[in-house]
Amino acid sequence: MPRYLRLAALAFVAAPIVAAAETPPAKAPPAEKQICKRTPVTGSLAKVVKICGTAADWEAKRRAGKQYLQDIQDRSLSAPCPEGAPGCPG
Repeated sequence: MPRYLRLAALAFVAAPIVAAAETPPAKAPPAEKQICKRTPVTGSLAKVVKICGTAADWEAKRRAGKQYLQDIQDRSLSAPCPEGAPGCPG
């Protein structure tokens, strides 16, 4: 077999392998952006703490805080009024 035919056959077989190797790998989804907030420390006039989280983390914290306050309000409304306390009927 002439040499040029062997080279042509090799190029024909190797072309898909080279093309597959040159394609970039699929990009991984980007990590969620971190949002950092500075929160003052209770009992200090100047000290702050930097807290970072994703938007989903901050939304979860907001909902948890809102639910906590709602639970406190619900318990205070359902608690019996002590006898003779100001503002209580009766």
